[in-house]
This record gives sequence, C-alpha cells and structure tokens, in this order.
Amino acid sequence: MIQDRIEKLRFIIEEMQISFHLATKLTDSFFARTIARHILVRAENLIAHARSLRRPLRDAGFDTNAFHTAKEAYAVEFERYFKVARHKIGAHVQDLDFGKRIELWNDIEIVKLSYFVDGAREIYDCLAGLTVPGYLPYAVPAELSDTRIDEILQQIQRSLDARTWVEMGTD
Repeated sequence: MIQDRIEKLRFIIEEMQISFHLATKLTDSFFARTIARHILVRAENLIAHARSLRRPLRDAGFDTNAFHTAKEAYAVEFERYFKVARHKIGAHVQDLDFGKRIELWNDIEIVKLSYFVDGAREIYDCLAGLTVPGYLPYAVPAELSDTRIDEILQQIQRSLDARTWVEMGTD
C-alpha cells in the first residue's frame, strides 16, 4: 500500500511537471491556462494521496513530521489560491457568475503554478529521508528534455498566431 501511494505521488508530480512545461512554452495565454488547469486538478489529488499516505507510514514506524508539515502547508496554500478555481473551472466546470469566472481564469498565473509544481516535488522529496522501501528519487520526465516536443509546440503556436478567424467557446 505504501509503495502504491508513493508511485501515485510520483505519477501526479510528473503530470504536473509536464503540464507546467507545456503551459510555459505556449505564448497564447488562453491555451497556456487551459493546459495549466490540469495542474490545479492534480494538486488536489496530490494532497489527497499524501494525506492517505501519512497513517500507513506512521504505523510502519516512520517519522512523518516533516512530510506532514510540508503537505499541510501546501494544502493551506492550495485552499487559499486555487480550490475554487479547481472546482469551478478545472475539474467540474460548474456554473459561476461570468465576472467571477474571468477573475478565477486570470488568477491562473505561472508564478503561482510554479509554487505548486515545486511544492509537490518538495513533498515527495520529504519521503527520501525516511528511507521508505519502494521510494525512488524523483527524476524529471524524459519528455521534458526532448527537443522535438518544443519544436511541435512552436509549430502549434505559429498556427495559432496565424489564425484569421474568430473562435468562440465556453468552458
């Protein structure tokens, strides 16, 4: 059970890293924010999985104080900045006043997202000091160093920049 939770945490962090990478490479803010919404969804998943890991670790005799402190600080900041955005425009797409929707949408900023992506990694890294069986040090996903991905993103961006029509949609 512990090893499964650790693997899930690592998987979530990889998804967050990849989404962040894609969001920072696109210059079209709408598309970047659209991709970045995935970080909001996965940040809450990370909190849930980290919380469910604490008791089994503690029951197995591990000192979880640093891990607990890091994940709860992360959870407080998530609640403060992105919980409503996650629920209203990220995961569930619930009806919301148009002005509030625009405000939430515009609050999805790279600086804030960077904090949550880096914070997720810090939570995972807290497990390194515990020497938990099955823990693997985090490695940046290989996809992020593949130059072909950046080339594809540039092609997509050029095609977006060359649009000569109006697009309308709802989220």
